[in-house]
Amino acid sequence: MSFADRLRELRTNNRYSQEQLAEKLCVSRQAISKWETGDSLPDIDKAMAISEFFGVSMDYLLKERESFSEISTDDNMDRAIIKFMASARQMNEISEELVAIAMDGKIDDEEMLRLQEINVTLDSITKIIKNIKEKMGMDM
Repeated sequence: MSFADRLRELRTNNRYSQEQLAEKLCVSRQAISKWETGDSLPDIDKAMAISEFFGVSMDYLLKERESFSEISTDDNMDRAIIKFMASARQMNEISEELVAIAMDGKIDDEEMLRLQEINVTLDSITKIIKNIKEKMGMDM
């Protein structure tokens, strides 16, 4: 998923208009529009502000794939839930990839590497869920 797609998804999932997000980030609505269409990218300071605002990593915003990190102890529940929602979207992509890999019944070297990456991501997602349960006072 591209930066443009991730930004649009984060904005809409959190129910912000382009105008509202622009105000929060101290940029124009046109800047948000250009970022979401892929016509331009924000400078590093604005990318960091977006990362902090939505509680996601820079890697998540800028890389095609990310292994989700654990929820840190200073994350509040809202931030933890946002990280979980991002991981849930990643799980959907993983499901589609697994189906594609399994289609021909053979696993080549490239697919094996991707399966290893998927395993790391699933472990990270498991940690996120565990941390949310801990924050909610639920025993595992």
